[in-house]
Amino acid sequence: MRTVFFISDRTGMTAEAFGNSLLTQFNDIEF
Repeated sequence: MRTVFFISDRTGMTAEAFGNSLLTQFNDIEF
């Protein structure tokens, strides 16, 4: 399992949503 950190300068809601959409591109890696 890999750990993923989202870094944002505001609330982080946009960074988390964008990051989650990026992570869906890697189906064979468990996050």
